Amino acid sequence: MKHRKLIAILITLAGGILWGASGVFGQYLFENNGFTSGSLVPLRLTTAGALLLIFDFFRYRKQTLAVFRSKRNCLDLAVFSLVGVSLCQFSYFFTIEHSDAAVATILQYLSPVFIIIYSALVGKKAPRAFEIIALIFALVGVFLIVGEGDIRALRINPLALVFGIITALSVSVYNLQPKRLMQSFSTNIILGWGMLLGGILLSIIMRPWQYRVRLDSTAIIALFAIIVGGSILGFCFYMYGVKKLGAVYASMLAAIEPVAATVLSAVWLHTKFSFIELIGFLLIFSTIFIIAFFQLKEKRV
Repeated sequence: MKHRKLIAILITLAGGILWGASGVFGQYLFENNGFTSGSLVPLRLTTAGALLLIFDFFRYRKQTLAVFRSKRNCLDLAVFSLVGVSLCQFSYFFTIEHSDAAVATILQYLSPVFIIIYSALVGKKAPRAFEIIALIFALVGVFLIVGEGDIRALRINPLALVFGIITALSVSVYNLQPKRLMQSFSTNIILGWGMLLGGILLSIIMRPWQYRVRLDSTAIIALFAIIVGGSILGFCFYMYGVKKLGAVYASMLAAIEPVAATVLSAVWLHTKFSFIELIGFLLIFSTIFIIAFFQLKEKRV
């Protein structure tokens, strides 16, 4: 059991790292290749969803379509695809496009606050002390990394602020809403349909084929990293963590995402980091050990 939980923790961390890399590649495309959130997100979701479902069909066969046999399943899947996937992804990249990845990240990591509040209200019990401590450490760590501890450094325009908060709320839906579906169907099936349906909807609304973008070798690599790494592997790894560890723990473990984004920025974009940012790294990593320690302690009791 302990071995399986450790594997789940590592897989969830890998998902966060892939997400962090995806955000950096996305910002690169915005700044250098003429992409917008309206052209990138529909392409990302539609392609990733189609690839996942092709894989699912060969692995699960008829179960791939079985999710549509129940009206309740269809309703749950619609909510997940529209709010948990498409709205989450569009609002996140929209925030990056109208501010930067730092602002988008810090606003996205408000989602554990909503999840803990929701879990406390539904379960009618207060969060445990270590959950609150780990959550505070994660939020403070993210703040130090993206704002260097100075609230005046956070220059957020109204659109970025609104869509950043929407991102946090939709991430909460993404974590909590598909739980019943994932108890009956493969995570990959639910995720594949969620991405494909959300991508099709966004394509109809945004019409990404009307945008003019510049494709070069770096842009193609970036798109591959975003679609395969960030969308398929990143989301699958993270949802596996949600299923095995729970929404609160998976969200906290995924706090490694801004660390991965910062490291990739340093290696690829030659970004320099301050001492305050390094403290942020340590705070975020400490949440991982806090969670792991208390989970193992609870199992021993």
